[in-house]
Amino acid sequence: MPRVLSDAQLANVQGPSTRPVYLVDWEHSGVQELIACTSGDVIYDSMTFVAGDLRLNGIPNGRSARLSMPASAARAAETISGSWRQGLCKIYLIPALPDDEMNFAAADGILVLDGQIRTSSIETDNISVTVEHIAAGSRLSPRHTFDAVCNHLPAAGTVISWEGDTVVLEPPR
Repeated sequence: MPRVLSDAQLANVQGPSTRPVYLVDWEHSGVQELIACTSGDVIYDSMTFVAGDLRLNGIPNGRSARLSMPASAARAAETISGSWRQGLCKIYLIPALPDDEMNFAAADGILVLDGQIRTSSIETDNISVTVEHIAAGSRLSPRHTFDAVCNHLPAAGTVISWEGDTVVLEPPR
């Protein structure tokens, strides 16, 4: 995903110290949540991102990310029921300076991942979520493997429906 930094963003990144601010806009708990990976609330493009104990465990290749946060009752219920499936998630980065006010214009942020929630699990008292870039899901084969007992694949054009998802098998290219 190519990125072009504005002059102000480039100056902040090249400065002696930068305070990266990550913002997450997702639909995990049944409604849109705006969460800031900071100790205080952040206003970005006139939307208030509430400070949360959200940890971004990396965006290693720009195509996926792993997030974790405390398991609220709503998030745990979403994870157990599977209703988080197909939830949208956008992750923004603002290369801020340490003394910046937490009020930013849309031009200050960089959309680093425009994705969809692929997995959600409860780990002890945390929810762990994997987000994948929207364009990545349509290019990959289904995430199921077949052992020697199941070595027959249906013909191209076969439609498979499972847990609300529909997959149409395509011939190899």
